[in-house]
Amino acid sequence: MKQCELVVDGLNISFGHFTALKDINLCFPKGSLTAIVGPNGGGKSTLMKCVTGQLQPTKGRICLHGTSSENISYVPQKSFLDTSFPITVHEVAAMGLLSKKNLYRAITSDQIEKLDQTLEDMGLQNQREQLVETLSGGQFQRLLFARLLLQDQPLIILDEPFAHIDEQTKEVLLSIIQTWHQKGKTIVVILHELDLVKRFFPNTVLLAREVISHGPTDQVMSEKNIAAAFKKLLENTA
Repeated sequence: MKQCELVVDGLNISFGHFTALKDINLCFPKGSLTAIVGPNGGGKSTLMKCVTGQLQPTKGRICLHGTSSENISYVPQKSFLDTSFPITVHEVAAMGLLSKKNLYRAITSDQIEKLDQTLEDMGLQNQREQLVETLSGGQFQRLLFARLLLQDQPLIILDEPFAHIDEQTKEVLLSIIQTWHQKGKTIVVILHELDLVKRFFPNTVLLAREVISHGPTDQVMSEKNIAAAFKKLLENTA
């Protein structure tokens, strides 16, 4: 069995009297590709915000093995991103070349060449000087993936990356995720499209404020487990 790159150990998150997550224990092996699914309000985004350090657990801990929080590439839901700031496609992509330790180091000519090639590969070469706020939903998501490609980090977390985008872009992004997986990156993706989960993701976590099931997708995504997830959420809401 591969070593766990990301471990969620006895995690609880509460906001006052509201328990958002309870007794979460998970292991994400190095090089694994995992979907996180479950009913709305089940704590999927909350869990990933805790993994990325945006939220602190009430109890339990997040453990990273062989990597650090600086080596996590994270894309939140599009609805949480402010696209109104006057910044160009080229400038956003270039952020992928800057590390937290070397924020003020000049970008080299080789890096600029890599940036330009990445934008071309993502079909954004003609939008290079365009303001981000003028992009379509699909173009914007392609830009976020271009930045991830340039970051080239070992652990990638994506929250609803296929929401509100066209089918062609969805296929492009799925292909990139598959390539990352083949290269041995650890990838965790929050999804609602259960057909995509069954087709492309070998591992799944079914979450409803508690872990209902986790493991191989064909075992987790049973009608019994899905029904149990909705029942558990209703019990926790009552």
